[in-house]
Amino acid sequence: MELTELKDRIIESFNGSNEDLEKVLAIVEEDQAIFPFNEYEHLICNLIEKGGLSYDQYLDIRTEYISENPNLWVFEISAPRGFGEKFAQTYVQGKCSKLKKPSKKLD
Repeated sequence: MELTELKDRIIESFNGSNEDLEKVLAIVEEDQAIFPFNEYEHLICNLIEKGGLSYDQYLDIRTEYISENPNLWVFEISAPRGFGEKFAQTYVQGKCSKLKKPSKKLD
């Protein structure tokens, strides 16, 4: 699921009035998204506050997005070494289980 599809899915799930939806979309459009606060967080919070999106609907959307994008955890890795150790080693070991993690015992 692409980010534009995610936004569409969130908007489609809104059960409130079109007027409330338009107000929220205008607020989100005018907002300056700055990490770690982003457009989607702002959109979801405002739609829940308007009463047109329930927390359970949010969880359904979140679960669907995470299941369609299983490698999102990679973006939480903050350092090159962490990336190598957490992602690359796991990926390589998945391709060839005979490879072992580096350790001083193996040297």
